[in-house]
Amino acid sequence: MDTVSVRQFEEESARLRELIRDIKASLDDESFFNQHTRHVVELIKGLSRQVAEHFSLEEAGNCYAGSEAVTLELAGLADALRSEHRTLAAEIDGIVEQAESLVPDAVDSESSQRRIASRIRVYCRRLRDHERRENELLLQAYSEDVGVGD
Repeated sequence: MDTVSVRQFEEESARLRELIRDIKASLDDESFFNQHTRHVVELIKGLSRQVAEHFSLEEAGNCYAGSEAVTLELAGLADALRSEHRTLAAEIDGIVEQAESLVPDAVDSESSQRRIASRIRVYCRRLRDHERRENELLLQAYSEDVGVGD
């Protein structure tokens, strides 16, 4: 990745983290979701767009190139992480579809909101875990490439 790409990726990653914090805050206050359903749905749709941009930048910027060059084991881990992008993108798109079908003030709207809130919480944990494992992979590739004693 060149300097411009790294800066762009860092800015995008910061936006993704901020959006996740906003969604979490919105879901932590159940009455907020009940009263501002459309706003929360827009946040979830924004998360879908941000995740797509994030994964696109990772793949276009060839984030995994260093890890793939170091060892076959790291190359396998990079492939597994890259394949998770499709799964995570499809999952958030499914949550968006479910969220868009919410009808405020419907008889079952609160139970539907709770189901969506639960799904998005689980999704955010999975996404954070995915990002943590990517960071660990890159750090491991760097330390193995450069060498710990250098």
